[in-house]
Amino acid sequence: MTKKIISAAYFKAAPTEYVYHLRNSKIIHEGKGQGFWCNARKDNILLIPMSEWDDPFAVIHRCKDNQDVSIDGKVLYQITTPIKFIENFNYSINPVTRERYTTDSERLVNRIIDLVSDSLRMQVREISLDDLLNEKEELGSAVKYDITQRVGEWGVACNGIYISRIAPTSPELIDALEAPYREQRLLAGEIEKLARSNKTAQERHKNRLEDLKRDKTEYEAKLLTLAAKEKSELATARISAETEKIRYSALAEVPAQVLFTDTLKRVAHITLTPDLFEAITGQGGNRR
Repeated sequence: MTKKIISAAYFKAAPTEYVYHLRNSKIIHEGKGQGFWCNARKDNILLIPMSEWDDPFAVIHRCKDNQDVSIDGKVLYQITTPIKFIENFNYSINPVTRERYTTDSERLVNRIIDLVSDSLRMQVREISLDDLLNEKEELGSAVKYDITQRVGEWGVACNGIYISRIAPTSPELIDALEAPYREQRLLAGEIEKLARSNKTAQERHKNRLEDLKRDKTEYEAKLLTLAAKEKSELATARISAETEKIRYSALAEVPAQVLFTDTLKRVAHITLTPDLFEAITGQGGNRR
């Protein structure tokens, strides 16, 4: 008996993958995240990743000043129109192992990097070294615009060109450019040191002012306390004087005998009888 070879396989694409299922050059299934049964020996499966990709680049070009400059960065891109893309790149895979039959994925990266390098060369040759060192974002935006026009024909979009470093390749020129930077950093360090010292002095002055304000508040509180105490004592003395004045005024109208008698009672606790009064004062006469 001849052993039959089972070629049926179930394939399922990820949500970020666009898949084409072709049989005899006709599309049977297509779309993101599609799942279906297929014949692994007869059918053709094209799997296109729709997520964003980024790849680094490092190129050397000559600027307007005839100085070679090294430019490092990365390019962000994404497949946006699968039907256009499969007309330019073969992304066929084995539905069982998902291995690619071609190296077109690497070819896509290389072509995009070549386009970036070519666009940078055209831009850089029109810009001076000083402007290049200060216009990274502007250069990236110009290259992105140029690349977008060219990769759009492949069904691909350029989402961004980010330049991380631009530097001359000549060691002498690098040293000459770094000298002012080093001086600037030293000056910035001195300025920062002076700023810290000034801040410390200001904090000390502020603390001293707060101490003086606190001392003034305490002194004013003591003055208010002394003034209140003095006012209270004056009022008490005034009341005492008025009381004594009233007392002496009242005593002036009391007969001497009554005052004398009252004083003896309070001082000596003596009961003054008529006989004792006569004996002390020598007043009185023969009593019958």
